Amino acid sequence: MKTIKFNSLIHDESQRCKTITQKGKCEHLAVEGVDRCSHHGANRQVESKRRHELDMYNLDRFKFKVGVDAAKTLFDEVLVLKVMLGTLLDACGDSDTELIIRHEAISNLVLKIEKCVTAMTKLEIIQQTMVDKHTVERYVARVLEILTENIEDKKTLNTIAFQMQLAFEEATKPEDL
Repeated sequence: MKTIKFNSLIHDESQRCKTITQKGKCEHLAVEGVDRCSHHGANRQVESKRRHELDMYNLDRFKFKVGVDAAKTLFDEVLVLKVMLGTLLDACGDSDTELIIRHEAISNLVLKIEKCVTAMTKLEIIQQTMVDKHTVERYVARVLEILTENIEDKKTLNTIAFQMQLAFEEATKPEDL
């Protein structure tokens, strides 16, 4: 990218590179579409903007293909990555040369898919070992029924019920981070 010196007679101040150097404001024009000149990172900003636009395009393609409004879960992320991988492989066609040229991008997508699938598997395992609050409440109610059937002393029964309620509330309150 060619760097052009800022001239206050010709250019508006908003077109100037926003970088502050030791000598003061940068003396070059910002590259169109970003707020820096090529000396101060416009290339990175342009590339980042291009990547973001590509991500949004892929997400829109995914939404259209699957018919959902938003990709929010790991499962949705895997679907988006699979669409991206399919697009990349389709672009290669039958050409071995294209596959070799794009092998790094293909490998990266496959690794991302593998990470998401691994995370999904771990979450499923965790969810299967956890008991939800409703199940615990039903369990506590059943234990109280059993105790009521077998304990005659109402005072002792009330004490047990009260202590179980306190234990349940303590066990289900959110932990401080």
